[in-house]
Amino acid sequence: MKCMRLYIMMCGICLCFGQSLFADPEKGVDAFKKEQEEAAKKSNEQRQKDQKQGEQKSSDQKEEQKSTQPQQAASTNNAQQQNSSAQQKSSDDHSVSVQSASQGDDDSLEVVDQKPISRISLDTLDLDAGGNWLNKRYWYEKAQELFGEIREAVVQVIDSRNDFYKEVSTIGKQLDDFYDTFSFDQGQVEQVLKDALQEIGLFREQRGDLSEKERALKQSILLEQKSIEQFGALLKNIHTIDQTIEDTFGKALAYIDTTRKYEAEAWESFKAIGHELDDKKAEVEFYKMESYLKNVQQAQDYLQHKLLAYLQNDLIAKARTQMDAMKNAFKTLQDKNIDLVKILNGEYAKDIEAEKQRLKDSAQKDAQEKAQKEQEQKKKKPVEPKWYEQYGESMEGFLHWMHNLLCLILDLLHQAWCFVMYYAKEFYCYVQCYMQ
Repeated sequence: MKCMRLYIMMCGICLCFGQSLFADPEKGVDAFKKEQEEAAKKSNEQRQKDQKQGEQKSSDQKEEQKSTQPQQAASTNNAQQQNSSAQQKSSDDHSVSVQSASQGDDDSLEVVDQKPISRISLDTLDLDAGGNWLNKRYWYEKAQELFGEIREAVVQVIDSRNDFYKEVSTIGKQLDDFYDTFSFDQGQVEQVLKDALQEIGLFREQRGDLSEKERALKQSILLEQKSIEQFGALLKNIHTIDQTIEDTFGKALAYIDTTRKYEAEAWESFKAIGHELDDKKAEVEFYKMESYLKNVQQAQDYLQHKLLAYLQNDLIAKARTQMDAMKNAFKTLQDKNIDLVKILNGEYAKDIEAEKQRLKDSAQKDAQEKAQKEQEQKKKKPVEPKWYEQYGESMEGFLHWMHNLLCLILDLLHQAWCFVMYYAKEFYCYVQCYMQ
């Protein structure tokens, strides 16, 4: 009886198991396909909804890009993460449906078409596939910190402009006061020096009509000519240093503008990292930002430790030394009664013009006196007869011609006599030899 009961129980279990095992396979496949189509439909609706949300967010981001640039990259990254999470969620739903269907009999199921899965992929705004977008977040966070360092370095570089401006404005004011003291423009140094030397040369030529004060001034200038030439050399050096200071300040401003360009390029790379899903490309943009940071740091080091030191210790210090030397030389000349400022400004030009006019008047006076003497000599000559006035000049020409003719005849006679005497002597010698 126990064996019979056990047998009946086993038969019931097998019967129940057989019904589930040998169920209609077409019915299971149809149910699975229906479930798959419903999941695909839901995924498509979710994808369209996410796409509309992404387009709305991208339009909002473009409007807010000008005011909040760093927030734009962060919002783009969040939108991409939401799209990616939606894609992962839809893929997980699909995998669950596949797993639930695969729990049935493997022999009764056919291979399921995977086309609906490809239709539920998310739109990544036409970006190239590749890399790992999850790892990209690591580079985005590092780039965010790096861009903060770049901005701080650029701000420090821009602040260094105040140091240059302070130094240049201070020495510029001193140079302007210096040029105002000597009452001439800095670009006229060579010409003013040349004019001063010409005036000194004219002082050398002046004789007799100068006052005692002017003679003493001329003598002092002649004795201190080397000091005056040194004075002009100092003027040239100060002008050269002044121009070099301006060039150095312009160079500093050019370096500052270059760091701003590096900041703009770093910002473009940072935006590219926020927009990119591929971690490899994000890494490349990050290293570009690192190179921009190094360039900014190099420019900062050059401006603060080299160019500013060169401006302060070499140019400005040398300019002040040259100005002090020039003031001392000017004071020395003033102690010797040489007002070099008046000479450089041409205040003695009136004396020189007066001297030139005096020489010119003297030459005209000498010419008039000479003409008057000639007229007086003509008046003192005897009166010639009238026939001489008519034929005197022609007679003088005739007599001159006759004189020349007579000289020619005498010359020919002399040559003929010499010829005759020469051959007579030869003939005599020949006859004498023949007679012997």
